[in-house]
Amino acid sequence: MLMFTNYSAFNLALFLMNYFIEGIIPRMIEIMIAPFVTPKMFWIVLPLLASMILMQLYFGRHREEELGWNTAFGNSVALIFVSVNLLQLLYNEYGYSIFNLLNPPTVKIWPVIFVAALSISQMIINFFHLIPKRIAFFINSATSTNLTAYFAIVFVYTNIPIDFTSLITSFIILTALIYLFKLLRMAVPMSKKAAIYVEMKKRMEEKKKREIEIRELRQERAIDAQVSDAKFPFIMALLVLIGVLLFQFIFSTKAPWTFLFSSIFSSVLFILITKEMLKKKKLEIYNLGYDGNSDEAITGTFIGIFTFLSLLFLGFSLSSIIPLKDFQILSNSIELYGKKNFVGTIVFLISSIIGPIGSELLFRGFIQRSLKPYFGIHKAVILQSLMWCILNINVFMLTGTYTYWLILNIIPIFFLGIILGYVKEKWALDGAITSHICVNVLFFTMMMLP
Repeated sequence: MLMFTNYSAFNLALFLMNYFIEGIIPRMIEIMIAPFVTPKMFWIVLPLLASMILMQLYFGRHREEELGWNTAFGNSVALIFVSVNLLQLLYNEYGYSIFNLLNPPTVKIWPVIFVAALSISQMIINFFHLIPKRIAFFINSATSTNLTAYFAIVFVYTNIPIDFTSLITSFIILTALIYLFKLLRMAVPMSKKAAIYVEMKKRMEEKKKREIEIRELRQERAIDAQVSDAKFPFIMALLVLIGVLLFQFIFSTKAPWTFLFSSIFSSVLFILITKEMLKKKKLEIYNLGYDGNSDEAITGTFIGIFTFLSLLFLGFSLSSIIPLKDFQILSNSIELYGKKNFVGTIVFLISSIIGPIGSELLFRGFIQRSLKPYFGIHKAVILQSLMWCILNINVFMLTGTYTYWLILNIIPIFFLGIILGYVKEKWALDGAITSHICVNVLFFTMMMLP
């Protein structure tokens, strides 16, 4: 299992550089040339790649058009056919044993299950229009859909390992191609109708921005807007901390489970507190800096990768003062309640997604916004990060269970809060949320995979 060890900062830098050169780059080449090395999958992925390029050319010329809910729904259905095709391939090779998910004959079944679950969830979302259309259309665009299908096909048809390196490499390829295709769309000459539309849209966005600024000025109530907005969430945050500590103390015999469930519990409360405060002040979510901009969300994922690597570097640097017994307790906890337990893995995943959403809405969204008029941007960012650190105190520090590890974990959390605070100011709450999710998922993956 990947664990922190007593690396120096310099050795860690060399380790990360070697890992990128010797691990990421060769795996990237493997994934990209897979259709040519494995001819039986070439004619399957060729239509996927061709349709991606053609769609970029189409939407580059006709920028006044968007995907549409019906097309998004159709793309999510297409992913089901991909998962069925891959399942049939595995069934022909392994028979009925492929359906034994508790002890599957091959790890290749997991990409198939992932694609199937993703397509079904997308179908439901698109059918009932459950999320903002800009987000739904991005997730179900030809690029996102076809690349997801491509990665699943590659891992099923080839013997490329399904491990942490493959996950990171696939993510890098996905984000790089999204930006590359965006540049391709921008390079395509627009139609006359599209040029008029783009100009009108730009003017409307500027007008809407001015209207929001005027509305916010009217909503601000001097001291009330500057201080009391922050005081109430701070008091509620302390109450949440007390509740979480009591929850962990009562169920402390199952420490890892308690820690995860209390994390989800507190994150849900953060969302509810934010919702009530918005209602109280008659504000909307866009007042917190969330605008549903997919470009900002994509930028946030890139920032999340670099932030994760930076925090990993910091963690390795601090690890030399952590007692060996803390490593052993933490390793045993993760091994027992995570990797060997499917339910534990699901809880980790939920915590990695719900946690960032709740934290960003309350701390980088509501509290930072409330502190900024009174203290300024920089002090507001530091203060909200300190408050966030307080909420990461738990009963396992107080009872001595891997105390050193958790206390030192507060230091990267503090710096993460500062980074996310500035990300929110530059790339809105969209970028902060995706950055936080990216950091949590990468950390979870690193700890769970062998």
